[in-house]
Amino acid sequence: MSTHPHMAEALEILRFQSDLTGRTGPDLADVYRRVVTVLDRLGAKWTLVGAHAVNVYVRPRATVDVDFIVDGRMLKRILAELEAEFGALETTDIGAALRITNLSIDLIRSDNHPLFRAALDQAQERGGPRVPPPELLVTLKFLSAVSPWRKPGERKQDAADLINVYQSAGAEFDRQSAVQYSSAVYPGAERDFAAMLDRIDRGEDVQL
Repeated sequence: MSTHPHMAEALEILRFQSDLTGRTGPDLADVYRRVVTVLDRLGAKWTLVGAHAVNVYVRPRATVDVDFIVDGRMLKRILAELEAEFGALETTDIGAALRITNLSIDLIRSDNHPLFRAALDQAQERGGPRVPPPELLVTLKFLSAVSPWRKPGERKQDAADLINVYQSAGAEFDRQSAVQYSSAVYPGAERDFAAMLDRIDRGEDVQL
């Protein structure tokens, strides 16, 4: 099982930063490989989202956790297999996801939002990891960026990730599909989303 070069670079940056600062915690590269091995062994559908999915499309940035969308119906089996692989798990239910603190991963339930289900169903392997197509990843970042439960700094990073993935896709980006996906964010979101893409195209500031 291979790791996309951009993701490998981000994980190496994180490892270097941890060594430099004396930060203790799991080796995310090792955790990622072992978690994916467990998911594949179970035959569980999965996709990366969050910063490491963004890293597949754009210049990588380091982040201290890995976000997976997994089939919500298999979550109990997945947790049992992860516990067999890693030992006791420190879990916190954060609503849309189950956070496994001692592994620095979030397992996002596919049945929590229509966009999560779509991302899981349409994920494709790109240089190693499974990730949503750019149209869905941009829309997921829009969902995060407008969430009132996200911290302001996190929402700004979501917006920056959105812009980076959108611009990196260029002419291949299927704008119509992305706008259609965005209608699941909130009533009328497709109008706001389309207007936001227009602002990005014009090089204007984007505030969400």
